[in-house]
Amino acid sequence: PHTDIGAYEGPSKGSPAIIYVNANNATGVENGLSWNFAYTELQDALNVAEAGDEIWVAEGLYLPGAYGAPASAFNLKANVAVYGGFDGTETMRSQRKWDENPCVLSGDLNQNGSLDSNMDSFHVVIGATGATIDGVIVTGGCGDGALTDDRRGSGLFCDGISMTVSNCRFVKNWVDVEGGAIYARDGDLFISGCLFISNDASDYGSAIFLFNTLGS
Repeated sequence: PHTDIGAYEGPSKGSPAIIYVNANNATGVENGLSWNFAYTELQDALNVAEAGDEIWVAEGLYLPGAYGAPASAFNLKANVAVYGGFDGTETMRSQRKWDENPCVLSGDLNQNGSLDSNMDSFHVVIGATGATIDGVIVTGGCGDGALTDDRRGSGLFCDGISMTVSNCRFVKNWVDVEGGAIYARDGDLFISGCLFISNDASDYGSAIFLFNTLGS
């Protein structure tokens, strides 16, 4: 008969959960249930997250895909919050120090320090309704795809959604059209405590471009 060992399963879905991510987890067991058993990839946590969940992400480097897969991105989940900047020991979110524990979401997929057209991520993060990103560094997006929307919002791309961005740094993201760091249209975008450093767009909005969007 089949034996359900439990310890290797993801978080229980009976109620909102905290899902843990730590790139430096050395235990070999990854189910997201605690810091000891944290996922090493943010994408794994996003795959299992459901509305109301929080994803706690420890200091480290996180890539949305492999080099040469420019369509890869961290696709946020509706009503799921991603909080970065933990050291991997906290038991309460208020204990984190996001400015001391850099949590880097990078579209520079081969980590060579340059933006490679059609090889690095068009968008590092793609937004979702009710989602939150808080305390992360978004960098290395290279928006230069064949589709016009793949040349917009290489740090964060939002289309028809409302979400919150807090305590984040957008660094060295580039697009060929609009919104080097952030592009949003037909929605609401709530931004607080963020820094925009060395982002660029060939046309408009090196940092932020909003189209038919309320921003605050």
